Amino acid sequence: MPAWVATLGVVLWIAKDAAMFPLVRKAYEPGDGRLPREVVDAIGTAHEDLDPTGYGQVGSELWRATCSPSDRPIPKGAPIRVTHKDGLTLHVTIHPEADAWTRSGRPR
Repeated sequence: MPAWVATLGVVLWIAKDAAMFPLVRKAYEPGDGRLPREVVDAIGTAHEDLDPTGYGQVGSELWRATCSPSDRPIPKGAPIRVTHKDGLTLHVTIHPEADAWTRSGRPR
């Protein structure tokens, strides 16, 4: 194999890694040290409006999340607390610090 082909292969491999890094960076960030099965009582963030279902982020992972239909909808970006896990769906409530979040329009 000519040296230029090997060099081109290495350069393309590095370019691919550089292009993919922004897309997968979040998955490599350290979480809060919990294993996925230990997410109960974890604090996260509503990734989108939960009315009553949507997605929430706990640690570095994005989970399907649902809140009780009797609860008020949880706005995007609000802090949430996991009450229990049912398969790959987390049941969440709005975190007590959400009142400060709603007054200021952003998390503290």
